[in-house]
Formats: sequence, structure tokens, C-alpha cells
Amino acid sequence: MERAKEMERAARRRAGARWGALAAAAAVVSSLIGGSAGAGSPNAPTVDYVVLAGDTLWAVAGAHAAPGEDLRKVVYEIKGATGVASSDLHPGQILKIPAARADRTGGAGSAEQNLDRLGGG
Repeated sequence: MERAKEMERAARRRAGARWGALAAAAAVVSSLIGGSAGAGSPNAPTVDYVVLAGDTLWAVAGAHAAPGEDLRKVVYEIKGATGVASSDLHPGQILKIPAARADRTGGAGSAEQNLDRLGGG
């Protein structure tokens, strides 16, 4: 009788471990394919940035990145939030900066400031 109970407990532990591993794998896959409304998601809150002559996507990303942060991630987030595939920019274009990054401007102006510089504000 005791042996049967021990075997049942062991079977439950193995089943629980399998479900835990499956849940962890699903979470990893979901995060890799963008299963949540993260900073690069079109549904995340954003702040408008008006592109000025000479701006590059990498420079804008650098102005909104944390010190030492991989700029590829920031570029990806901006492109995703803006809904563009290309890194080519033109003056007057509106980029969507994830709101979580908007306070890290490091000298990059807001949409209103940049429109003033373009002469359109």
C-alpha cells in the first residue's frame, strides 16, 4: 500500500514538472514572437517625434536609450511602434517613441520642439 502511494506521488511530481517545463517554454516562445503589448508593440503608449534634416533612426534611438543599452533593440521598438520596416527617414516624418523611453531624450526634441525648428509649429 505504501509503495503504491509513493509511486503515485512520483507520477504527480513528474507530471507537474512536465507542465512547468511546458509553461516555461510557452512563455519563452511568446516573448520571442511579441506575445504582449511591449515597448515595440503598436498598442503600447507612444510619444510623437518629428524627424529633422540629418536625423537618423540610430541617432534618435541613441537619444532615447539607456546608457550602454543595445541600440538594435531601441531601433526595433521605434520601428515597431511607428509601423515602418525601413530605417530611412525624411524631415517631417513622425516617429512613435515608446512612452517608457520618451523621458530619456538626451537632447532629442519633442514633436512640438522639432516642428518649431522645421518652421511648421
